[in-house]
Amino acid sequence: MQSADHMDTELLDRLATYGSCEAGIGGALITLVGPKPGLEDTYNRWYEDDHYISGALAWPWVFAGRRWMATRRLFATHAPDDSTLVPEALHSAFAHLYWIATEHVDDVEYFATVSVSELAKQGRMSADRVHIYTHFQDYHGAAYRDADGPRDIHALNHPYRGMVLEVIDAPDADQRRDLQKWYLSERAPAVLARGSAAMCLLFSPRPHPANMPADIVASVPPINPGRLTALWFLDDDPGTAVETLFHDEAETVAAAGLGDVQLIISSRPGRDRDERADRRDALKHGSCVLGYPKSSGDEHARSPQRRRATGPCQAR
Repeated sequence: MQSADHMDTELLDRLATYGSCEAGIGGALITLVGPKPGLEDTYNRWYEDDHYISGALAWPWVFAGRRWMATRRLFATHAPDDSTLVPEALHSAFAHLYWIATEHVDDVEYFATVSVSELAKQGRMSADRVHIYTHFQDYHGAAYRDADGPRDIHALNHPYRGMVLEVIDAPDADQRRDLQKWYLSERAPAVLARGSAAMCLLFSPRPHPANMPADIVASVPPINPGRLTALWFLDDDPGTAVETLFHDEAETVAAAGLGDVQLIISSRPGRDRDERADRRDALKHGSCVLGYPKSSGDEHARSPQRRRATGPCQAR
């Protein structure tokens, strides 16, 4: 145990009184990451045993975190089928969500670059992953189904059965603000009225800060300033969410003239043991290789348009 003699009390005093202490979400670190095929076990042990804590939860002003898994079956239902955000080689993914306290997003973003640089010097970063969608994001508000249900600050602690990550692009930052207003006041309430989703939280990604790790910069393209991220928290099984909740999402958003849906992907709370069970299940059925249907020399079976497999690999 660290003794008081070795504590930097002056630093701690400043930290405790620095900025807002409001109990609210100012922003988030949102990552959608796929383990490289064949390296799932080493990636998950590194993430759960070290990086989940040292790479986010141990930072000042990060007050909640949760790991979600898009299993092979959930991953296969992502929409649109040909989303340019999703690398074709991946067959499953993890979404990691961390809430950042009000007025401290800049502070956490700066702290992160220093912390990750130090972890890299200690050999505690991993190359066993592909970043699909990794950004610090600003928070823009919530829509709720229930007047007396959990609030946004509770979303990562409440036992929701699923989470859907959606990415929508408006043409520019000004039109993104119009999209935000429409989405929170009209579109989100209409989807929430369908019953399965309890809340929708809206964010917008920030440009990558200086000194961002090279693997993130290399795999995640520069953001569209009109981009919006919607996080949906579900009471029900996420396996049918894309079809039941969002079957008309792309058409409705496009018809509003405010943006285009780039990605909708479902996930459930998941950890290493769930990912291993998912792989065993795929091998047991014997009909999927890396999440795609087996084929007899049919290269089109690996194209995005063919990811919705039939038979035992079908998302359910």
